[in-house]
Amino acid sequence: MRVRAWDEFIFHVSTDPAERFDVEFYRLGYYGDAGGRRGGGLSNLEGST
Repeated sequence: MRVRAWDEFIFHVSTDPAERFDVEFYRLGYYGDAGGRRGGGLSNLEGST
């Protein structure tokens, strides 16, 4: 999936049992052998079954 700055995308997470979770976003590429850069994240989101 390609997402550019300020693009909106929707994702769904299903957990069983319903519990809270975190999501981290990474930009992939060649960054001096680092393999990717963390682009941000969201925490304490609520999953559903």
